[in-house]
Amino acid sequence: MISTDTSSALSAESPSVAPRHAACILNPADRRQIETLPKAARNLVDEHLTRWNLASLIDDAKIVASELVTNAIQYAPCRVVGFALRYAEGALRIEVEDDSSEDPLLQQTNGYEEHGRGLQLVGHLTQRWGFHRNVSGTKTTWCLFDTTSAVGSNHD
Repeated sequence: MISTDTSSALSAESPSVAPRHAACILNPADRRQIETLPKAARNLVDEHLTRWNLASLIDDAKIVASELVTNAIQYAPCRVVGFALRYAEGALRIEVEDDSSEDPLLQQTNGYEEHGRGLQLVGHLTQRWGFHRNVSGTKTTWCLFDTTSAVGSNHD
């Protein structure tokens, strides 16, 4: 589900789980290292979800992080891509910030195209996703995972 409303995302933080945050800046301007940016996001997901006891979400969250970072690299004239993970009780939020003036577009494919399924995959693997414009003129594309059944579960 796509949404541009972020008011309820992570707003019901419980005192039993302190909000947690991890972020990094990825630099697609260095064309020699552009292939490593989705991997850097996947590594951040792996490291922090393990630390936050959300191991059962790692595989899906790595796929989603990789898709969102790849989209930012492919479709935005970025000098930098911001990547963040935010976790509070009940929700994990992945955010990718870029300087594209274009809104993310959920494409319809006939099954034979090599590209165009990334946001469909994001929509399938997450509770919901959306985007918003920032005061700075950048855009943040985000998605939410429900963590209520993931906390404390093991990753096989």
